[in-house]
Amino acid sequence: MNTLKDINIEESEMNMAPAVHFSVESGVCEIVGGSYMGNPPVFYKPLYEWIQKFVELEKPIMLNMRMEGFNTSTSKSLLEIFTLLKLLKDKGAEVTVRWFYDPENDDVKEEVEDLEYEALLQIEHVLVESVDDDEN
Repeated sequence: MNTLKDINIEESEMNMAPAVHFSVESGVCEIVGGSYMGNPPVFYKPLYEWIQKFVELEKPIMLNMRMEGFNTSTSKSLLEIFTLLKLLKDKGAEVTVRWFYDPENDDVKEEVEDLEYEALLQIEHVLVESVDDDEN
């Protein structure tokens, strides 16, 4: 019996950690916000382990990233997750990764492209216009 449970973590500005919502039922996983914490592996390791256990259910998984910024240490943790997803996809798992970002945010665009290249994982780039653009 698989006892995997949803993960729901609210964004914490004080801890500089993103919000996380991983659903066992739907297979939709979201990481939202900024990630500038001092020790990202402690935060991201349970997410990595959750993904490993989830694919044993043989259900599709979709990771939606809505991160507007992160530090180098977080980038390494994200690369580990993306590399795992690539490995799982190569083994036949149905894996989709989408990254939502403002097209004006060149830093995030470059980071996503770097992660995509390093993990050899296709990431769907979803451009989301900033709310401030409505004034034009």
